[in-house]
Amino acid sequence: MKKLIYTVFLAASLLFLETRCSDSQEAKPREKEAVAEPEETTPDFYITPADGMKLVDNLNADAALQYSDVSTGRYLIIVEEPVTDVKDELKAREVYDENKSFLENFSNFRVKQLEENSVAVEKIGSRALLLTRDAISGLTTELRATMSDVPEKVYYQICFAEHGDRSFMIMAWTLESQEKAFAPSAKKMIESFRMEH
Repeated sequence: MKKLIYTVFLAASLLFLETRCSDSQEAKPREKEAVAEPEETTPDFYITPADGMKLVDNLNADAALQYSDVSTGRYLIIVEEPVTDVKDELKAREVYDENKSFLENFSNFRVKQLEENSVAVEKIGSRALLLTRDAISGLTTELRATMSDVPEKVYYQICFAEHGDRSFMIMAWTLESQEKAFAPSAKKMIESFRMEH
């Protein structure tokens, strides 16, 4: 019985398709219907990627810009958020410290999130960053994280930056075995961050 129903369904489907194809060949061309194209936004900031790094779109759904060099296992993303959204989120979670700067709060919170998603995090250091050309202030943190699903520690350089009412997280990472070779490139990429004029 099932075989008969399937055969009838298949025959009816083929007949319908055949009729639609012959109708479309004889019919007058119709005007194209207006189809809404997805809005494509391009960021008004840029970064100079290291040699070998290519623009990609598969690392992080929230990132406005993403670069990778799969052959060497080196990656960089830039996530942009309005400062007010970040502050509101931190205040709602009751982790915003009024005695610290926005960048300190932003950095502390995102590093804490990384710690919660890792087995262990070792903070290597941090430094203030001021890109005077565009009045962008930033706080860069270097760390190594042990992840449960990665056999080797992961080295991160993360810059938390602020420009007017916008905040940015610029994150570059690779495996610990690539750290010495990648650290200067990551620093150079982060320091190349600029707003378009």
